[in-house]
Amino acid sequence: MQKLRSALNMGSSKTPTFSPANPLLDGSTDPNPPTSLPKMAITQERVVGHPANEMLDRASIKFEGQNSFRVLDNACGTGIVTALLKARARSSSAGQLDIVASDIDEKVLDLLRKRIEECGWQGVEVMNFDQASIPLPDESFTHVFTNFGIFFSQQDDKVLEGVHRILKPGGVAGFTSWKAITWWHVPTTALKEYVPDAPALGDPTTQFPSQWHDESYAVKKMQDAGFSDVKSEVYKYKLDPQLAPEDFAQAMAMLAKMVAMRRWSKDDFAKYAPSIDEAILNVLKKEYPHGQWDQHMEAIITIGQKS
Repeated sequence: MQKLRSALNMGSSKTPTFSPANPLLDGSTDPNPPTSLPKMAITQERVVGHPANEMLDRASIKFEGQNSFRVLDNACGTGIVTALLKARARSSSAGQLDIVASDIDEKVLDLLRKRIEECGWQGVEVMNFDQASIPLPDESFTHVFTNFGIFFSQQDDKVLEGVHRILKPGGVAGFTSWKAITWWHVPTTALKEYVPDAPALGDPTTQFPSQWHDESYAVKKMQDAGFSDVKSEVYKYKLDPQLAPEDFAQAMAMLAKMVAMRRWSKDDFAKYAPSIDEAILNVLKKEYPHGQWDQHMEAIITIGQKS
């Protein structure tokens, strides 16, 4: 328990120093990047990988002595949490790691299966299920991690109920979410300047069914679900400088189009959405040196323990 408290008492709003030698968070320096993943998936992992890695640190994932971990990578996507866990396990000869990686999207799971085969990972089971309906045995996992997934769920209470149920006593759950979409002014400016007839995008956080951008909301939700020692803190970080403007513009455009699809009419979406990528890239090149967005991302990391 004390070990967990120490991990949870790390300073808030921590800004990490980017290390370009990290092969997982900077695909440009990885001598063997996973060819099974499309470029956009690699870009997304380079955006969300830093908070995921910090989440593992705060959950005290350390392979030493006889430590044995059974982890659910919930709403796993293409598997950045699984990849980070595997990297930690490879760097140590101690401890044991078994992972269940789950998602509701069979297409991304197919990519993950190819990644597992390509990387030669052992001890990773892939399952298709909704994060709010976990079909796994009670008290069977030491850790459950959900990286930028819970705020998409219409039933975050059910997510937490299931996570708490499958954790062993003393088990740890970790969640990442966005505090703010700090770059959102880029696509809104892009539309105003380059696609002026398009409707406004609005606030993207209103498109999420739950309020995980609020630390107090996250803490209360976890406490209500039975978790103790809950800590929810803002985590600020910068993107790696090797991320090409074209790639980040495409990642920005993906969320902008997701919001537009929900807010705009079908006719407006068909007419204006194809112009979003280029408009965003134009703003990046106009407002930032070499087109590199150099401001902080703001995530929230929430950790709790099952008593």
